[in-house]
Amino acid sequence: MGGHDAGEVASQVVVDSLAGLMLRGSPYKRGQQVEASIHSANAEIRALASQRSIRRMGSTVAALYIHDRHFACMWAGDSRAYLLRNGRLQPITRDHSVLQEVIDTGLVDELNAKRVYGANAITRAVGIDEGLELETAYGSVEAGDRFLLCSDGVTAVMSDSEIEAQLSRPGASVEEMVEAIETACTSEGAPDNLAIIVVAAMAR
Repeated sequence: MGGHDAGEVASQVVVDSLAGLMLRGSPYKRGQQVEASIHSANAEIRALASQRSIRRMGSTVAALYIHDRHFACMWAGDSRAYLLRNGRLQPITRDHSVLQEVIDTGLVDELNAKRVYGANAITRAVGIDEGLELETAYGSVEAGDRFLLCSDGVTAVMSDSEIEAQLSRPGASVEEMVEAIETACTSEGAPDNLAIIVVAAMAR
């Protein structure tokens, strides 16, 4: 979380918690284990904040779980997940932010909503509240699908159409797509931290 103390510590707690998972059981149980891991990170971040006398210490999260041609995506905050299918980009997540809430009122468009004071504030994050509320989306996975998980450092400078173009490059590896997105962001000044993960679904 930009603008708050030890955000890099909070985000590392989330990453470490998810990286340590050994998923077992049915797809449903495995999904529950992913969610439980994020809730565990939430408690750990809150404990660390208390120990360090930090008032607000948190991280956004966008986690993708894929099993047997299906996916589940859990998120909190304004980190995003996208699905590129048949050359068309589809958002999986919806930001938990003041900006999104203002847009949802339908009274102003996105351009004017960005001018609202405090519009960049997020309304959910891991480590902020004792009762973390994750949002989850489910869907199918098809051969050729490409998923992007990214922080707002990407979406602050790249439009959906620009992201779509980078993910649609024929013959590009996931590493090349990540590098191209990173280069596009840094060329625009990269006003925020960048987190970029691309997943490609291959035919069996």
